[in-house]
Amino acid sequence: IKDYVTLYFDTVFSTVGVLDVTRPHVISSPSNGDETRADPVQNMWYNFTNGDIHHYEYASDCWDVTTYPNPRFASEYGVQSFSSFETIALVTSEEDWTWTSAWMQHRQHLVPTDATLGDGNNIMKLQAEKHFAWPTTYPDQLLMTQIQQAMCIKTQTEVYLRNKDKTKAHTMGALYWQGNDIWPTVSWTSIEYGGRWKMLHYYAKEFFTPVLVSLYTLPIGIYGTSVVSDALVAEPGAVLTYHLWSYNVTEPLAVWSVPVTIPANTAVEIETGRTSDILSRGKGACSDAGGSDCFLVYTLKNASGDILSQNWHIFGSPKNSSVLTDPKLQILSVAEGQLAGTFDIIIKGALPAPFTWLSTGKNAYLRTPAPLGVFSANGFIYLPTMG
Repeated sequence: IKDYVTLYFDTVFSTVGVLDVTRPHVISSPSNGDETRADPVQNMWYNFTNGDIHHYEYASDCWDVTTYPNPRFASEYGVQSFSSFETIALVTSEEDWTWTSAWMQHRQHLVPTDATLGDGNNIMKLQAEKHFAWPTTYPDQLLMTQIQQAMCIKTQTEVYLRNKDKTKAHTMGALYWQGNDIWPTVSWTSIEYGGRWKMLHYYAKEFFTPVLVSLYTLPIGIYGTSVVSDALVAEPGAVLTYHLWSYNVTEPLAVWSVPVTIPANTAVEIETGRTSDILSRGKGACSDAGGSDCFLVYTLKNASGDILSQNWHIFGSPKNSSVLTDPKLQILSVAEGQLAGTFDIIIKGALPAPFTWLSTGKNAYLRTPAPLGVFSANGFIYLPTMG
């Protein structure tokens, strides 16, 4: 404790106070904001009515919104994933390219408090298997960890963003852990060593937009839709349009819209109802396995018709779908874009494809670094109507 006081009170805290006199600051995070020299480690740091919290959840289903707390500020939370095969292959040998290789175990340093979960690698696999069939190839296994990480953090972050609603927890901030890697490895990051974006970083670009529309479902069969806004002025006249899809159709099963007034600097739940009311619009196509054959794409537009937020919700689990099949995706063309250094990529598929993933660079087996760059969108649900 003495060393902690010396470091934070005498060094960090005092230095920040000199360098930045414009903002208040606290000793550390998480905190209830009331640390003193005499009581430097407060016992209220996980209090939901003041201060901030750190929350890591490895055992529960991370797609279940009821597993998350309702804090005033969530300053740290995260889920692990591996770097892509394109990145991993540059620093490993073929003998390392199995899920249980010595290299994979060596790079993993997460030891959960619940010993029954195994190590961090096993946690990622267990989480993925709640909703997906575990892949058989090493590159796909690495990608699966990124899919699951992206879905976990998307779900958790949108809980906190919806809870900005003053009638709920009034959560006023969410910071996931963490940004970038310092070497190719397994970690909580959303950007790999070298700059390649993981799927999570593409998702973060979408859920941290100034205006977000977000739908959730509860295990008890209830859904709710919220609009979250950082804008300081309310905006009436917006329209939210839902498209209900199945994985084996080329057109949406149902389309409907509701009028929306976008709130000013808060979140508002604009509608609630029974999840079955949504699924029943599929006229029988969404009736099996908790709706696992179906998903929802929904778009919020302002009065001028500009897209403010587009989001999607997967019902049930993809592994339980009886109609999810090969969508026959192909890249039709890659051409230089109008802006220097950009390329326009056209893809085509026969059916909807969740978690459509584009990757740059030559075959990683050739040990050739991929060119740096990011896509305008990635990890999205491809729809046949896009083409």
